[in-house]
Amino acid sequence: MNISTEINLVGKSAKKQLLEVEKILNSFPKEEKIILITNEEILVKYIPPKALSKKISVKIKIVENLWQIKLVKEYENVF
Repeated sequence: MNISTEINLVGKSAKKQLLEVEKILNSFPKEEKIILITNEEILVKYIPPKALSKKISVKIKIVENLWQIKLVKEYENVF
């Protein structure tokens, strides 16, 4: 099952956004896709290396002056 969750971080301080992203990355469910919406460019620089270390793929795009950051857990081979 592939569940998609959208989390809007716009309106929160950069510090609160970073703390929330850290919490999300540390408890990322295997079968979930999360789309983060932010106006803070610092998250665009912060998330990719953190996500990569946790085997979470990242796709980033900008829509109407807001960043959309899609996170998807990479599946591990069980061979």
